[in-house]
Amino acid sequence: MFLYKKPLFVIIIKWSIIFVAILCTIFSLFYGISFINEWAERLQFIFCKLSSIFGLVLGIGSVYGIITDICMCFRVQRAFWLWGVLGYLVLLIFGITTTVLTDMILVIAKGNK
Repeated sequence: MFLYKKPLFVIIIKWSIIFVAILCTIFSLFYGISFINEWAERLQFIFCKLSSIFGLVLGIGSVYGIITDICMCFRVQRAFWLWGVLGYLVLLIFGITTTVLTDMILVIAKGNK
């Protein structure tokens, strides 16, 4: 069975998106924990803002990953690249949802200044 080797930029995109998804999840959890325990009000805003930023970066990177996987699918003529597109779509939805929710929290908490 012939397996096509992935180009370096596809591997870098994949692992950087995984890293950003982990950071987005961690900061979202930190915000939730600090909100439930009611400690460090300033840190809550920092966690919320960082979660929003990483969610936005995750969404942009996921779009780039979708484009590269679709291009690789047409280049190699193999459909297994479409599973990567599905994974990037899930991460895109997660990133957009995180960004929208955390920005709504920031607007409600501080106002639109």
